Amino acid sequence: MNESNKKLPICVDLDYTVINSDILIESILLFIKQNPLHIFLLFFWFLKGKTYLKRQLHRKVKIDIANLPYNENILNFLRKKKKEGHKLILVTASLQEIADEINKNLQLFDEVFGTQNSYNLKSKNKALFLKDKFGLKGFDYLGDSIFDLPVWKIANKAFVTSDFKFVIKKVSKLKNFAENLGQVATFKDFIKSIRIHQWIKNILIFAPLLLAHRFDDTLLFVQCLIAFVSFSLVASSCYIINDIFDIANDRIHPQKKNRPIASGKISVYKAMFYSFSILSLGLFLSSWVNFNFFLLLLFYSFINLTYTNYFKYIFIIDFFTLASLYVVRIYAGSIASSVEVSNWLLAFSMFFFISLAVLKRYSDLIQNENNSNLTGRPYNVQSSIMLLTIGLSSVFASTIILILYINTQKVLQFYKSPNFLWLDAFLVLLWSLLLWNDANQRKIAYDPVTYALKDPKTLFIACLIIAIWILAIIV
Repeated sequence: MNESNKKLPICVDLDYTVINSDILIESILLFIKQNPLHIFLLFFWFLKGKTYLKRQLHRKVKIDIANLPYNENILNFLRKKKKEGHKLILVTASLQEIADEINKNLQLFDEVFGTQNSYNLKSKNKALFLKDKFGLKGFDYLGDSIFDLPVWKIANKAFVTSDFKFVIKKVSKLKNFAENLGQVATFKDFIKSIRIHQWIKNILIFAPLLLAHRFDDTLLFVQCLIAFVSFSLVASSCYIINDIFDIANDRIHPQKKNRPIASGKISVYKAMFYSFSILSLGLFLSSWVNFNFFLLLLFYSFINLTYTNYFKYIFIIDFFTLASLYVVRIYAGSIASSVEVSNWLLAFSMFFFISLAVLKRYSDLIQNENNSNLTGRPYNVQSSIMLLTIGLSSVFASTIILILYINTQKVLQFYKSPNFLWLDAFLVLLWSLLLWNDANQRKIAYDPVTYALKDPKTLFIACLIIAIWILAIIV
């Protein structure tokens, strides 16, 4: 390759190239978060043209340019090319104003071209624009999408940054293909996105069966096992949707910014595909349990999505909904095993899980006490005292309910030595208070369940609670 070709301008796409995200998708998500009914307005705007849609969204929502997930590998590649003497040109289908803001933040590109008026700078339109400006083979091009294929075909060198095998295969067949600079999402990233560690919560599905002492019923156990897997898949689907809609807030959170979707390791497109796929599989498995369980999963999904887009932004309703979702898991186990849950269990569970839900918000708040508000949540530093009061009150309320249950005649039907349960009541109180103490000392980042699974003392106490419960049954 001669010297002149080495100094050709490098034209660069924006979405999933310079940034690990899509400006249009992010704008749509932010707009829907304002009001779910906005989806109908989006459809109306889209009928007037994609550029019109972008223009209206730009007026209604504000993208946080500084906290976009910039692709450092690509930026380093471009900085190196700039030092070698190449001009860098940002050419994007995003609006000109947004492209200018991004370049103002990066201070990297020599020229910036975005969509203006009704001319959407994408695919063939982008190819014609660059051909007119630089001539055939008069530039190198770096992009990510199959829509960039017309541009790659007329470029001198075709650089690609994609983890889609179909795109890579298409571009690699071109004679001018140079290099794939994309990073492929790993299986570990997928596991993180579905939060498989959170499946521990779904063990509550087995609670009605175990507390009714139906240990030897193999058929019911298998039913509960299928229900557990089904519920876990649906819950993971909801976690992904939550991460998609909460992407902007997660990026400025000290821990959540490293989640695969927030960091851009998994694209929103792939995340939506994963969510739909595992939701479908989960609902399919639920039909093997029974129809009522299937309906309950639909209800859980609806409440979860409502929480993601509405309830989480309302003080008290936020953690009350979280606690209710735990109780739904117990109901799911009741439906799967055909074992009725007692009012004692429901009352204990509601207060116990309110304490955990409040603890999650409290630990998040004091970890970020230097911020005036907890981003994306209806809390500020003044909320901590109220959260502490509600949380500890719920801890003691759940313990009192457990103690009152131990003194009922019903306990004698299930336990040979019910006095052992007094020890369990004490240990449940101890376990909860230790978690609150650790949160107060800023040892819990933001999720008490994840912390408890890694903390030796709380794990030991949990195992001790189970051991004593078994002794109460058999001794």
